[in-house]
Amino acid sequence: MIVDDAGVHRRGTALTLRKLGHEVLESENEKEAAEIIGSESLDLVITDMLMPPKDGMPEDEESGLRVIGLVKSCNPNMNVIVMTGHGTIENAVKAMQLGAFDYLQKPFSKDELKIKTTRALEQRKLVEENVRLSVENENLKTSISEPFTLSNIIGESRIMKKLMDDICIAAQSSSTVLIRGESGTGKELVAKAIHYNSPRWDKALITLNCACFPSELIEDELFGHLKGSFTGSNSDRVGAFEAADGGTIFLDEIGEMPMEMQPRLMRVLEQKEVKRIGENKSKIVDVRVVAATNRDLESGTNNGSFRGDLFERLNVISINLPSLRERKEDIPLLVDHFVDTFSRETSKKIDRKSGASG
Repeated sequence: MIVDDAGVHRRGTALTLRKLGHEVLESENEKEAAEIIGSESLDLVITDMLMPPKDGMPEDEESGLRVIGLVKSCNPNMNVIVMTGHGTIENAVKAMQLGAFDYLQKPFSKDELKIKTTRALEQRKLVEENVRLSVENENLKTSISEPFTLSNIIGESRIMKKLMDDICIAAQSSSTVLIRGESGTGKELVAKAIHYNSPRWDKALITLNCACFPSELIEDELFGHLKGSFTGSNSDRVGAFEAADGGTIFLDEIGEMPMEMQPRLMRVLEQKEVKRIGENKSKIVDVRVVAATNRDLESGTNNGSFRGDLFERLNVISINLPSLRERKEDIPLLVDHFVDTFSRETSKKIDRKSGASG
């Protein structure tokens, strides 16, 4: 849209823009501009800084500034280009301070008009794309975290209510957490619930199963390496702790951590520093550690298979997961949950009494 009381100049600018393929709306004054800005979907506003005198009235030095303010109040992402006469550059500076994208000093050429309008429109598209990606990113984070809210932990028994209280307390703390329980009790689900209900929910959650890697590879998984530090290291590699910086690392099956790696893990917990294989300089990382095990780590500290100081560092907050035999009253709720899930995913209705599906 072009806002300018000088008909000849306004029509000439509009004609040039139309020849470039743009749809152009014209306005003679602020009132018309306000009506158009409030009702039309615009990509760019071009306004004169000073409206020429009319009916014996003096020039209004604030007219262009008010148009900029109006545009920015309606849509902060909409760009404004200000047209200013010779010797009024100081007014253009004021306009830029109010949020104008650029200015055109009259008289300006068709090429200058084309360049500046093209640049303003391209910048607008970039801003809109960034906003779209930001919204998609937030929606993705929400969709990822949604399955791990407390409402998705099934159980109303006394022991499960205590567990959910413990998760809430752990989530709001920055201390390390040790989750203990038999296989199949949901240790990873609880770890994710802690992360996604914590202030770190929008940062990375990196999961590493200590039982899945041989002792010679787990150091690389945790800390990464520099190119050329060993045979086959053809590029730099970021380890789990660096990847989780600002977020949480979940170390599952921590009881399987090789003894020779436990001092390295202790250093990270104590100093908040990591060092890649082949690197001389340490990096500071801000990582919350949640670990899990189905082993009796106290016995491990007694027989020498697990360091006692590491156990104490990990066991600042302890969460014990009950087995299903300890909460039999939750079985009907679990049955209903799995039946509903199956029905949704398969579009089949299940008779809860007979177990038949239709």
